[in-house]
Parts: sequence; C-alpha cells; structure tokens
Amino acid sequence: MRIGGLATGMDTDKMIQEMLKPYQMRLDKTKQDKQILQWQQEIYRDIIKDVRDLESKYFNSLKGDYLLSSNSYYGVKVEVNDKLANLANIVAGSKAKEGKYKLEVEQIAENAKISSSGRVEKNEEKIKATKLSQLGIEKDSKLSVRYIDNNGDEMTTTITIDDPDITIEKLQNKIEDETGGKVKLKIENGSIKLTDATNFEDSTGIMSKLSSNMNTSIYTKLSDLGIDVGDKFTIDYTGLKEPIEIEITSNIQNVSQLISEVSKKTKGEVSLSFNELSGEFSFETKSTGSEVKLNLSNQSGNVLGALNITTSSSAGKDAIVNIKEPDGTKGRVVRANNKFTINDVVYDLKEESTGSEMEFTVTKSTQKGIDLIKGFIEDYNKLVEKTNKLTTEKKNYKFSPLTEDQKKEMKEDDIKKWEEKAKAGIIKGDPYVERMMRDLRNIFFQKVEGSEISLQSIGINTTKNYKEGGKLAIDEEKLKKAFTEDPEKVIQLFTQKSTTHPSYNPDASQEEKKVRNNEQGIFNRIQDIFKDYGRTSLNKDGYRGILLEKAGEVGNTTETSSILSKKIKDKDKVIDEQIKKLTERENRLYIQFAKLEKAMNSLNSQQAWFMQQMGGGQ
Repeated sequence: MRIGGLATGMDTDKMIQEMLKPYQMRLDKTKQDKQILQWQQEIYRDIIKDVRDLESKYFNSLKGDYLLSSNSYYGVKVEVNDKLANLANIVAGSKAKEGKYKLEVEQIAENAKISSSGRVEKNEEKIKATKLSQLGIEKDSKLSVRYIDNNGDEMTTTITIDDPDITIEKLQNKIEDETGGKVKLKIENGSIKLTDATNFEDSTGIMSKLSSNMNTSIYTKLSDLGIDVGDKFTIDYTGLKEPIEIEITSNIQNVSQLISEVSKKTKGEVSLSFNELSGEFSFETKSTGSEVKLNLSNQSGNVLGALNITTSSSAGKDAIVNIKEPDGTKGRVVRANNKFTINDVVYDLKEESTGSEMEFTVTKSTQKGIDLIKGFIEDYNKLVEKTNKLTTEKKNYKFSPLTEDQKKEMKEDDIKKWEEKAKAGIIKGDPYVERMMRDLRNIFFQKVEGSEISLQSIGINTTKNYKEGGKLAIDEEKLKKAFTEDPEKVIQLFTQKSTTHPSYNPDASQEEKKVRNNEQGIFNRIQDIFKDYGRTSLNKDGYRGILLEKAGEVGNTTETSSILSKKIKDKDKVIDEQIKKLTERENRLYIQFAKLEKAMNSLNSQQAWFMQQMGGGQ
C-alpha cells in the first residue's frame, strides 16, 4: 500500500496518474483496435454461418428442400382407390407417367426357407433326468391328488417332496407308489400331466414348474433336444464357394447361442429362428428370388433331426407382377426382390392378388418447385440485405470501443447501445464480402450453356433499386407459366451439371472454372461460390474457403491461423508490452516521489533543529 505526500503535501497518486495518462491512452487505443478486430471477426463468422445455413437447407441431398435434384421440384401424389391397396406400397418419382395404373401381383418374392415339420419337443430321457431342484421345486413342497381306489372309494394322497434333488423319473415312481398305481405322472406329446386323478391340489406349484420345463424356448439347452457337443451340420447357399460347417461346442449350449452362431458364421446371409408359439425352427436366406438356394446337411450327430428338419433343400421365389401404365403400355415383370422401380415408380409388394388388379393414380404438381424457388430467393435476399448493409453503412467516428474506465461509469444497457453504434461500418467496403456477393450477382445474368431459357425469361430478376445490393424479385405468374409450359426446361436451368468438369475442384484453373461455370445450372453455380468462400476442406496449397482464411472458424486450424486471428494475436503482444512498460514507468515514478518525500522529511528535520537552536540562544 502506497501512502505519499505526507511530507510534501502533494497528491502523489493523482500526479503520477496524470503523468502516465499519455501512456495509458496508447494502451487504451491498442485495446480498442483489438476490439474492432474481434468485432470484425464476429461479423465475418456470422456471415459464414449464414452461408452454411443456406448450404445445409438447400444443398444437402438428405433435406427436403434439396435444390439440385429434379425430383425436388415436383409434388407427386399417388392415390389408391381400391380395396386391394394392401397389395403394395407405391411411390412415384418426378419422371413417372401421370394417370391411372393397374397392378396384378401373381407372386411375392420369397427367400429360401427350411422349417421344422412339426413341434420340437425336449428329449424324454433328458426330461426324466431333470432334478426337481433345477425347476425351483423346494423341500417339503406338497401335491395332493384325489383318485378312486380299487373299492370305488375316493381317496386323497399328499405327495411330499423330502428331497428336491430327486429326478422327475423318481417323482413319477413316488406318485405311482404312494397312490397304489392309481395315479401316474406321464410325459406325452410335449406335456406332462397326472392321469386318472379326479382332482389335485398344488399349493406349492409343483405341476406348473414341471410343465414349464416341458416347453422349448430360446433358453432350452441343446442337450435337452438331443444335440450334443461335437455334433456338426453344414449350411450351403447361393454365392458360397463351399458349405459352412456349424459345430456344437461347449460355448454353444442353448437355442439362443445356436441362433447367434448361425448368423455369425453366415455373416447374416442365413438366419435361424425359433417360434415359441408353434415350437418350430426355421432356416431362412436373407436374399429372395428363384436363383437363391439353401441346403442343410448333418455331418456328425443328428442336429437337423433334433430340430425336426426333414427337408434338406429349398429355393426362393421371384416376384411376378403384371403392370399396365396410363398410356396403355403393358408388361409382365419378374424380379428377385419385392421392391423394385419401373419407369420411376417404386413398387413395394406386400401380398398376392390372386387374379385381381390393384388400381392407383399418379398426379404431378409443379407448385412444389415454385414454392422451393421462392423459399430460396427469400432466404438469399436476407443474406444480400445483411451483407449490403454491413459493407455500405458509414462508420460513426464519434463512437469508438469503450475503455475499461468508461464502462465503469455506464449502465449495461448504455454500454450495449454504444457498442452497437461503434460496430457500425467496421467492414464498410470489405473486399472479401463484396467480391462474394458480386460473384453471386453475376451468375444470375450469365447464360446456362444448352438452356433455351434464362432467369429473366421465367420471371426472376434483380430489383430495380441498385441500393438493395442485387436482391432478387419474382414475377410469380411468369414463373408459373414457365413451369406449366415446360417444367423440364425450368428445372434444367437450375440443376444442370457440368459434363466437362462434373466435380467441384478448389484447385481448378481460371479456364476450368469458366468452362464449369458456363455449363452449370444456376443453383450448382451458387453452391460452387459457397464452397469457394466457406469450404472447410483444404486445397493443394493448404487453404480453406476465402472467408475462413480471413476470419477463421472454431474447430479447425483457421481458428488461430486466419488473418484476423493473427492480427488479434499481434495486438495481444503489443498490449502485453505496453502494460509491462506502463507498470515499470509507474513504479519508477513512485520511487522518485518516495525519494522526494524522504528529502523533504530530512529538510524539515534540519529546519526544525535550526529553529530550535535559534530559540535556545534567546
């Protein structure tokens, strides 16, 4: 803590601050210059974001407003006025013929499939060998059965489980012994039941637990089905050079694991499934069609027999349909799949029609294309308006970035209003943004090679007010008329692709760019310009888009290597050096004033002594 001026009576702090003011002003000026650079960078990055948003909305093939596909310009509607609508799903593209179609589905395409010939049941010997404890039956569980004895009297006997580790076979013997052979526990046709009992009481659930063990499920052990470790079978299907062998190992113990092994070994080309309701297994190929074949064969053991597979081979089926188009064209179509395209109509078959015909009507509307173009121009004009304002508004030199001391004296709202005025005009006349917008304006007036029409001829032109920076205006009636008379010509004007240079190349020569631009449709030209200025990919010299190189973008190297980023770094270095020198100067002044204080203290002491001596002499 510094306390000065006690001896001299001077306000040391104030004097030093006044002496440092020229140096503080230089520091403040450097900070203001840095702030302007940061604001410029923010404005550039905001423009980059606007360009990216337009790209994402209109030049992304996954979006509904994709401008570069002819399909986007047609609203195609498929109307099914038929009770047989469930035969197929129909989707029509922009090039589909308009009018009424007829469809007869003779046959659905099927995969090759081999299934169990009946319910698969557990091996009876394996069931009998199962311990009661494995089924959750506990000690002292009870089962009371009623039956008619040899004398015709109704008897009740309670069977108590003394040892839950006995097998089902021993339980069978126990029930038969304790009822004198009148009641038996029998295993028949995949079920277990008490015979000759008039009734029974099962409060501890012995019978339900026994029954649950009878049903085959995906968790059933393969050994319970009579399949042992070491058993092998092969799967052969179309496309294989040699059959695939499936061996039952210690890692394949239940139905679920066998299902997974089949899928793994065949790479999903053949699947094994189990229907718990029917109790049947099915091997199926992934592919459909008559060319698809499936063959199964036991190698050792009898895996297929245990799964009740009695057929060793199967073939798929083709889809067969009869189609009549609106112009009367008829044809019988055979395909390996149930989903296929004929003349830009996608047929996704679901059922066979057994001789009946399904009718559907395709209608097309170009209103979708008109709305799409209007939507783009509306968004494009927002970009034009924004960039035009930024590059033409004058800078107000009365408003510079606020210093830290100035901000301390102001309210938050006042600071915000001040900074809005200070930001105005800071990229006025910017060559990067102006050149991008000029490039965009020019493409609307350049003829598209091979096109018989122009934007002007279909009602699209720049506004008459040149101060608006090239905003576009639409004569909607003229555009509608052009779409009605020849929609393909209009769509070609916007979507045509260069044949000489079909792909965008950031390293293309000026001549190559010129040729590509002349051959490109309007929207493809716009996409090229957006890439020139906003792309993140590098050219052969290691540069990204022009605006990225100017202002940078968070997330890639331009964040720190861009022109403005480097200028901001340079300002930071100057600021650090100025702060260092200011601090050194301040410390030096305080030392000098401290010495002055010390000298004054010494002088005052001498003066006091002298006065004391003079007084003493009298």
